Amino acid sequence: MPRFVTARTQSNTSAALTGSGATVPLWYYFGLAFVFLSAAYLRLRLPYWPVADRDTWGYLHPALSKLSGAVFQHTNSRNFLYPAFLLLVLRATNDFRAITIIQQLLGLATGGLLICAWSKTRALARHVSGHLHDALGLLIAALYLLARWPIEAEHEVRPEAIVPFFAILNIVLTLEFFEKRRRPGTQLAVTGAAVLLNSILLVTLRTSFALSILFSVIPVVIVLFDRRVPSVQRIAVLGMSISVAGIVTFTEQKLAASDPAARAFLPESLFCIHAKLIARQMDEDVARGKCGPYSCDWLRQVSASLHEELAKSWAADKKYWTLGFNPDYLKYGDSLHRWRQRFFQGNYNKQLEFYSYYFVRMLRAHPLRMLHKVVTQLRLFYTEAGHGFATSHTVDFARRYRESLAALPPALILSTTYRPFFDYLNACRKYSSMVEVISQSLLVRRVNGVLDRLYTPVVFVALVIIVLLPGYLRRDYRIFSRTVLFAYSYNFGNCLGIAIVHSLHVDRYLLAQYSFTLLSECIGLLFLVDVSVEAYLRSRAR
Repeated sequence: MPRFVTARTQSNTSAALTGSGATVPLWYYFGLAFVFLSAAYLRLRLPYWPVADRDTWGYLHPALSKLSGAVFQHTNSRNFLYPAFLLLVLRATNDFRAITIIQQLLGLATGGLLICAWSKTRALARHVSGHLHDALGLLIAALYLLARWPIEAEHEVRPEAIVPFFAILNIVLTLEFFEKRRRPGTQLAVTGAAVLLNSILLVTLRTSFALSILFSVIPVVIVLFDRRVPSVQRIAVLGMSISVAGIVTFTEQKLAASDPAARAFLPESLFCIHAKLIARQMDEDVARGKCGPYSCDWLRQVSASLHEELAKSWAADKKYWTLGFNPDYLKYGDSLHRWRQRFFQGNYNKQLEFYSYYFVRMLRAHPLRMLHKVVTQLRLFYTEAGHGFATSHTVDFARRYRESLAALPPALILSTTYRPFFDYLNACRKYSSMVEVISQSLLVRRVNGVLDRLYTPVVFVALVIIVLLPGYLRRDYRIFSRTVLFAYSYNFGNCLGIAIVHSLHVDRYLLAQYSFTLLSECIGLLFLVDVSVEAYLRSRAR
């Protein structure tokens, strides 16, 4: 039998996890120090000034507006939480470099949380030695902390910089809650409250987590309604969570009321992403002479114009090849902006009503077409190359600083009086000719490449085994199976939400999932190894 395989009981494993009678070897501390010092070095050697892109102004402008003596102005339909984070950081430090430093600290903390999440599986693996399990935890943290994407994201002024911290924290808290669910009490209630509150923060930072957090929130709510949980604790946890959710929702709605883009963002996005399906629906309505509240002659002209713009978008860029057109061309170009005068007499509200009406009409008339679109987008993640594992060698920071200067709108820059912002612009000009790059080691790239190729097979095989486990293994691996499914749920929930409202052709949507994609695949691999060894040993014993 291989040396790394040991036959130990579940109780012994649990004792090792809780630390009773267990000692941590010296090599583990050296390995831990090496991983985090290496990660810190990669971050320290780069400029601390953050980088911007075309979405940055929506996050940064609310803070700059407040710091310039005006109000905290909701901008470009961006949720208020990350801009509020920027405001707190800048108000406390008056230095844009502090944004990157704090985001880097949260990035390092995410590596620690990955180790914590991995440690929760130690008691579940019957045949993997504790030392090997610890070493694998260090490897997971190293892959995350030394990869180029987290380092690049930590330099960006956008919520993806801090989302991995709250995402992995949510997984850790939920796994901790699952461990405590058999012992209702204060600790269970506190952990449940932490899961619910962190879930609210997570979905506020990134709405793509709206479906993922259900796999954390629903089990917590179900357990809290257990009769063994005291009513006082149940009321306190649920009441506090509902209150926080209400405050966050009220704050967002109040701030969004002064943002013209907030009302337009969702109908515009849904119309542009589903423009080809909507154009097909228009053609069918015109052919049947059932054009709803619109004139069929008018609708025929709108449809013809949309088909023309779809063809232009496809000729311009074939990035969204599963959609057959480029929705960014429609949303960010002049294509549909010209419709306002041509078809809606300058009435933007009527144009938005038309967008909403025809998206809902298409959805009701042909839900299977929408389902096909969603499944096709999910297939991009689960069967096509690329699951968020960044395998490229370097990132050119000089280019990122040049793009930062181009991305920040000059007209709005002139309205800002906050002096540190101009220091930031000068730093971007200075570093636009720098030579520093983010270098990803060959080993990290190779391992990420292997994990990228193995992700879909691991998911598929693990799910098949969970479904087909024989009775004598199903009982012993029940908790492990549920843990694997829970780990996979974060990718599935994110991808499903994105597939419904947008497209998984956007690399950023995949890379933002790297932390829990890495964790879930490693948990799946651990499950497959452990079940295989258990089945082998039992077959030998017969």
